[in-house]
Amino acid sequence: LSKGCDIALGNLHRQTVAQVLAAFSPLEHPIFGPLLRYGPAGLLEEAIALGYTPRQDYADRCHLCQEVRQVLRQKYPQWLTPDAYYRM
Repeated sequence: LSKGCDIALGNLHRQTVAQVLAAFSPLEHPIFGPLLRYGPAGLLEEAIALGYTPRQDYADRCHLCQEVRQVLRQKYPQWLTPDAYYRM
């Protein structure tokens, strides 16, 4: 089960939708938490810690978020899925 920008909330192969939703806490989620608190800049800090070099020319906040999530997949593959979305 994922949000429209391919951030997983849980795994429906392991839990029911009701279980995923009951256990979901947006502020504790490793991707949604920083996004809700600080926007894409919250994820950017973590990506930089993993070696990402920020660009100067993002088209918009969505572009920044998409690029940073691509980097963060190495740390959070279970939350940044499905793979097909991130193959660009």
